[in-house]
Amino acid sequence: MKKSRMLFALIFSFANSDALAISHDSTEVNLPLACHSIPLRSEQLCMAATTSSINTAVEDVVFYKRSKEGWLTFLEARKADIAVIYIAGFSIGGKYTILAEAEEGHPRFYIYETDNLLNPDTKPRIVGGISDYYLEYFIRLDDDGTALLSYRKGHTLDKNKTKCLNTETNPENAANDECQVKVNLIE
Repeated sequence: MKKSRMLFALIFSFANSDALAISHDSTEVNLPLACHSIPLRSEQLCMAATTSSINTAVEDVVFYKRSKEGWLTFLEARKADIAVIYIAGFSIGGKYTILAEAEEGHPRFYIYETDNLLNPDTKPRIVGGISDYYLEYFIRLDDDGTALLSYRKGHTLDKNKTKCLNTETNPENAANDECQVKVNLIE
């Protein structure tokens, strides 16, 4: 297994840091640590990502939970062969976490219960999600699983016969040329 794929790490500096120093076989690597505050919680979800040595959009990621005291707890490591993985956000009250993978600019969004994702003793379980070629981005996710999504104008979730929200029911549509759709994404 290549050194770059070895995800067993010894953490040298971790409390309240913006970088993660790891070491394997006498090689030290410093990775930027991106932490995201979770609504209505004191913990943060953090991610350190490697990048491909051949400058392609491929990365491996390591997820950590940062406590309010600044301590990091390892949660999970993921390998992305042909995608970029990122934290796309949280539901309004922090009940759900949205992780995304993007290939060639087309994202797939996976929804996890935040409590399950932050528990280092369990394997995170996907509770919902969406992958659609014409989906541009999440506008928001409510704690009941209802998502407000933005599609390219003229494209919607045809299989669900969902229509774009009109400007009377959703004034946010009046200011732009997008199609916004509300749909429940939780299984």
